[in-house]
Amino acid sequence: MNEFFCSSIIGARHIKQGTPREDYGICKETESCKVFVLGDGHGDPNCFRSQVGSEMICKLAVDALESFAETANPEDLFNESTCKGLIKHLVNYLFGTWKGSVLKQLEEVPFTDSELAYMEEQRKKGSNTILAYDQGVELEHIFGTTFIAGVLTDKYLLLLHQGDGRCTVMHANGEYTEPVPWDDRCYDVFTTSVCDQDAIESCRYKVFDLSKEKILACIISSDGVEDQFAADSDLVHSFFDDLFLYGIENGTDELKKHLEEILPELTKNGNGDDITICGYYNPEEIKPFQEKFSLRKERIKLQAQLNSVLFKLDSIQRSPKMDILKKKWEEAKERFSELQKEFNKACSERDDLEKDLTEMQFKLPQSSNESDILSSLIRALNTIKNNFISSPVQRFVEDLIQVKQKLDTLKPQLDAAEAQLQKCKSEYDEYLDRYNGLVEKRLILEGELGKLQA
Repeated sequence: MNEFFCSSIIGARHIKQGTPREDYGICKETESCKVFVLGDGHGDPNCFRSQVGSEMICKLAVDALESFAETANPEDLFNESTCKGLIKHLVNYLFGTWKGSVLKQLEEVPFTDSELAYMEEQRKKGSNTILAYDQGVELEHIFGTTFIAGVLTDKYLLLLHQGDGRCTVMHANGEYTEPVPWDDRCYDVFTTSVCDQDAIESCRYKVFDLSKEKILACIISSDGVEDQFAADSDLVHSFFDDLFLYGIENGTDELKKHLEEILPELTKNGNGDDITICGYYNPEEIKPFQEKFSLRKERIKLQAQLNSVLFKLDSIQRSPKMDILKKKWEEAKERFSELQKEFNKACSERDDLEKDLTEMQFKLPQSSNESDILSSLIRALNTIKNNFISSPVQRFVEDLIQVKQKLDTLKPQLDAAEAQLQKCKSEYDEYLDRYNGLVEKRLILEGELGKLQA
């Protein structure tokens, strides 16, 4: 047995700004059919009565679709040539009635002071829309709204769609599709509308012959739902899975309460838009898919993790940082190697000179402090110069002093080069480890996903 639900809540952004809820949703069950409808009033400031427009299209659609279900021959809906004419006649009546109703509302409820003030402000800016309003043209745009509806009988499921938002069905295999053709003019903040001049022609639809195709569930949702999940259909479908599982475990009345509790949190943590969800599900038919839902949730979780890893890998591969760090490390290594060779050569020269001086019976100064040794050598050299002329020892002492002075200069350079080498190596290794770790994580996630999909 199909269970119906509908929940429409004001968005966190509207609460913060003190603006009205622009979404509206209705579910109605009669003996002949079940109807579920939503409208999402436009956030465009020029559509400053869109909340009225969305409510009106919903209420009018319930009556129109109920009447349609009572009079339309299901066989005509299953025939492509007759179906198109029936739908066009239905939409023409519905959208035409809506236009007449909103214009009548404007006559009965003239522009408020705040609306007039806004129009005057826009008029000074040369707004073409407001200038059109002044001339009585396209006044229905003030009430602009999207529209999604479903009517379910024992013979068929008919879906209508004008504007953005989503219409999602679950098939007999537990998989989701969005069967109503998409309008490519709906993207980002742009959408088609009930108030468009070509609204009747551009309204999309889908009919399911339930004798040939079983539909376990259908949800219509305003764009406030998909926007909370960054338009990721897998995440949206997983959210629907969770709703159905909650309904199966707790009953549909509790599901309705649950929606009233979680949707405000959803909009608060998302982009702050209004959220409306309407539709139906068959708990008994869906119940066998609980394990599939769990696996799907795990797959979506793993896929999200994999997507994150792939994004990071792609960022690293596109960035020159790896090559830059490697080049800096190689340059630091080369610089350290050159200084080390020069330092070792000087050490060897020092050792040779000290050996030669020892063999000449020259007493080398002893100290743990190289600076003290150098000072002692300089004093010794001065003494030699004062007492001997052209002494062989003098030349060796002079050379030793020069070598030790060179070593004093090279040592801090070598230490600095070694520190720089370690720093560059650490930065490169850290980045390389990060990259290799992501590659390893990618392989693990791909393996786990492969097992789930097997």
